[in-house]
Amino acid sequence: MVFLGCLILVFWLGILPVFVGSIFSGKNSEYSNSVVFRFMSGTMLLWAVFQLLCVPCVIRQESFGLVVIGYLTVSAVLFLCGMLSFKKYPLRFGEKRAMDVAEKRGWIGFCVLLVMQLVCAVVLAYADGDDAFYVAVSEITNDSNTMYQKSPYSTGVTELDIRHGLAPFPIWITFLARISGFHTATVSHVIIAAYLIALSYLVFYLVGTQLFTKKSAMIPIFLDIVAFLVLFGDYSSRTPENFMIARSRQGKAAIGSIIIPMLLFLLLIILRQIQEGKKNSAVIWLLLTATTTAACLCTTLGTFLSCAMVGCVGICVLLVYKKIVPVIKMALCCAPAAVFALLYFVLG
Repeated sequence: MVFLGCLILVFWLGILPVFVGSIFSGKNSEYSNSVVFRFMSGTMLLWAVFQLLCVPCVIRQESFGLVVIGYLTVSAVLFLCGMLSFKKYPLRFGEKRAMDVAEKRGWIGFCVLLVMQLVCAVVLAYADGDDAFYVAVSEITNDSNTMYQKSPYSTGVTELDIRHGLAPFPIWITFLARISGFHTATVSHVIIAAYLIALSYLVFYLVGTQLFTKKSAMIPIFLDIVAFLVLFGDYSSRTPENFMIARSRQGKAAIGSIIIPMLLFLLLIILRQIQEGKKNSAVIWLLLTATTTAACLCTTLGTFLSCAMVGCVGICVLLVYKKIVPVIKMALCCAPAAVFALLYFVLG
């Protein structure tokens, strides 16, 4: 049973996102042959879909089982579409570039630092009062088949907490626990803790490909610096580094360590294409929409942060490049997040 649950999670968290991310590949996609790009793109789309399916069910106080069935169905459709896209645009790896000694040492050093952080996140214990809420919400959801209808502190019936209901990241963890058969605490503290840390560095790798487009040998050094900053960034319980290591299973950690860097990566692509006079591909705009929607899954604050970040870049594009069309597209990409923000004020 444990082996079967591990296989299910490996497929859902590892294989499925790559195929779903193949939807964003194509002739005009400069990252078609990047497994990391497909993996992160698929993850963003799957998170966005879960947000769009779960929140209406939470508001209508539907059962958690309905979310599971709906999400499995939509994910199966996306998987089939991804397989067709993968068949049309398969991964083709060119000749490997020869790395010098310094670059090899950089990658080895990064791998060592990454393993250290994964081990610390899974093996070591740390005090976190939020577990009394978030992990309890996941377990109550799995046990009672209801969402945000019972208090995580007393298990008694309570009114809908719209602030947390609009960002059902614990429900996504419950979904993983339901399909795998593992306890929600195991999924939260072991599987998701390591998984989200790995996602964070994959996103930073993508950011590095944009920052060092002509000096790819600098990417491992860049990742080494990021890893060191994370290791020694626990000078406060409120830093992004603390959330990434000590609270990596929480949506608040995902917004700072995954979503915002992913938005930075996409916005850098858009700005570079505008600067070079190229037309921004529809793939990037679709992925930007999925990422801003995924930000809403992590925390209600992600709704405002993602829109503010995209909005600031849009203002810069308007002032520097004097182009209104990309700004309009950026605004449309924030439309789903704006709807969730409106729900927060209307239902709150």
